[in-house]
Amino acid sequence: MRAELLYVEGFDFININDYKSIIIPNQHGTVFIKGNIRKESR
Repeated sequence: MRAELLYVEGFDFININDYKSIIIPNQHGTVFIKGNIRKESR
């Protein structure tokens, strides 16, 4: 298992149930997702 830090400005494409990650929004609307990220192409 790898823990990665992913920075995204829009996270509509991310299924939280799939990633089971911790979402940390900040004042500027950017989001940090910390957890086990697996990349899937759609």
